[in-house]
Amino acid sequence: MDKIEERIKEIEERNKKSNKINLLVGLVILLGLASFYFYSAHIQAEKNRQIANTKQELEIKALEKKNEELRALIAEQQVDSIQKYAVYSANEVKEQLNEIRKSTTNTQILKSVDSIETRVNIIKKFASDTVAIRYYKRKLDGDVVEKVIRGIESPHYIFDSVINVADRNKVNTIYYGDLVKKQYAEELALRLKKNGINIVSVKPFKSKKGYDWKKITVQIEFESTKVEDVKNNDWQIRLYSYKPDERIKKRIEYLIGKSGFKLTVFPDWEEKMSFFSNKPTVLYYTQSNSNKAQQIAKQLSEATKVNFSTALGTGYGVSEKDKNNMFIIHYNGDPNSDSRSRIITKQQQQPRTTKKY
Repeated sequence: MDKIEERIKEIEERNKKSNKINLLVGLVILLGLASFYFYSAHIQAEKNRQIANTKQELEIKALEKKNEELRALIAEQQVDSIQKYAVYSANEVKEQLNEIRKSTTNTQILKSVDSIETRVNIIKKFASDTVAIRYYKRKLDGDVVEKVIRGIESPHYIFDSVINVADRNKVNTIYYGDLVKKQYAEELALRLKKNGINIVSVKPFKSKKGYDWKKITVQIEFESTKVEDVKNNDWQIRLYSYKPDERIKKRIEYLIGKSGFKLTVFPDWEEKMSFFSNKPTVLYYTQSNSNKAQQIAKQLSEATKVNFSTALGTGYGVSEKDKNNMFIIHYNGDPNSDSRSRIITKQQQQPRTTKKY
């Protein structure tokens, strides 16, 4: 009997231990499941938060884009209103100038009125969607360029000038001013290409010309790709004029710009300065640049049929660092100057060095 009771107690003790172990195992499993549940819930919550953030970011970006579009539309409308007001004001000023012109015979007043009207016309062009065309026409171009441009309704293109150039090239380059939309120049190039005029370059003016008309102008021309012309980008040239022949002056601008030089054109002198050359002259500022100056003078003489000399300049208005790569052209077109410009023959087109200025 005692043995049976002992056996029963032994079994009960074993069962108690087993139940404790099972309970512990159950608790561990339960804790594991709970941890997995909370971890999964955390991961899902994080995913939901990221999705919400992404959605919010997309909504913010969409709103920002709409705001940008709205600002652009408002800016465009404002510009359009400003342009219309400027054109309206310019027309009013022109009407008042016409009234003044009718009411006086005073030469000085009439001269001032003409000067003001010229400026008003420039302002009017700036304010309208009008683009001026300066075209350096080649014989091989035929009349294609003019026909294409006259067939464009918007923007309104007007020919500022057509300069005939006698060579065997076709135009291949379009330059556009600061106030001309790049899109206009590119669309014009595409139209010309479709009509057989191979425009290979469309770019903003590379030369600081210094004239207001450049800002609203598209220039169509031929540009050389010769290595020598590319090297000329290292040189700076300033052009000063006194009583110029405008056609000759334009040829000078074209030749210098076409040859790759960095050209700055200054407004014409109203009075002849004491330091200004009496004849068309290319000034250089270091002796080592003498040959280059003579090359430039020779090219100008051949292109314009006007004799250009060379001279070593004194450096007035030229910094020390610019002397090594600077040339200044004095174009004196006054036939009454001390040493008259003279028309020259092909045999005479050799620049000559003159005294210092």
